[in-house]
Amino acid sequence: MEHPGIKLPASRSQLARLGERLARDEERSGDLDLYEETLDAYDQAQVFVKEILDNTDWSAAVGGLAVTGRTKSIDTLLQKLQRTPGLRLPYIHDIAGVRVVADFTLTTQGVFARGLCGSFDVEDKLIDRIRSPQSGYRALHLVTFVSGIPVEIQLRTRLQSLWADVFERLADSVGRQIRYGEPPDHDADDDADKTVEIVEGLELLSTGVIAEVEKLDDQLAPLRPLLEQERLGPLLEAVDFEDAGIPPGTDVLAWVADLELRAREAKEELERQLLRVAEVLQRPSAEGEGA
Repeated sequence: MEHPGIKLPASRSQLARLGERLARDEERSGDLDLYEETLDAYDQAQVFVKEILDNTDWSAAVGGLAVTGRTKSIDTLLQKLQRTPGLRLPYIHDIAGVRVVADFTLTTQGVFARGLCGSFDVEDKLIDRIRSPQSGYRALHLVTFVSGIPVEIQLRTRLQSLWADVFERLADSVGRQIRYGEPPDHDADDDADKTVEIVEGLELLSTGVIAEVEKLDDQLAPLRPLLEQERLGPLLEAVDFEDAGIPPGTDVLAWVADLELRAREAKEELERQLLRVAEVLQRPSAEGEGA
């Protein structure tokens, strides 16, 4: 995807050398200005992608839609270059990012992600952090290019996004390396085991509880319109209730309605709890880049 008004201020080899110098704290005269110009080009690219996504029809995602864009701060990007010495500045794909958060089910999240892969110039394939979470982080990512500049598009359900925000705030307190599976920082007076337990507990909350609630929500989604119209009869006739573990004589319509209610209440309670934890952590930075 070409945009005549957006271009990098130097060649990729020059930017790679710039990143190496900055990571070693050996910048030359003019390096910081070039770095700012580079980030500005990335910022223009993410704004361009965000404008396209703002005009995308998301109505099938139901609601709760939020499309936001961000470009990594200089400090965050330098930390990434220093943490991974072999990483080269022009080939970092998440310097610029656009995030879409909506009331997706897992199915609609996947449908929209695959649709975007067909609409954008996308590198390789979808990055599926639903099937393969990273330190508990779950979402769908794809990387598109604007005049050769990579922009990462993240698609998250509301629960995935709330969890990621909590984990980011925790990372600000105990070390951003926890996003990559590394142990948290702790002072001599800290209870290191307790901090590790908190990190691991949050990861399990995502890959266990939230994942199961989202899976159930996804399975119930096609039944909801029928349930509301009391038209489940023909569908239920094809179900082997004994195989499904439903006792004989059960009012199946009431059973499905109760399951739907409990799934909805579980989602709402998880949202409330995650919002409370986020408030307690009160992260000073609002960047919230995700894993």
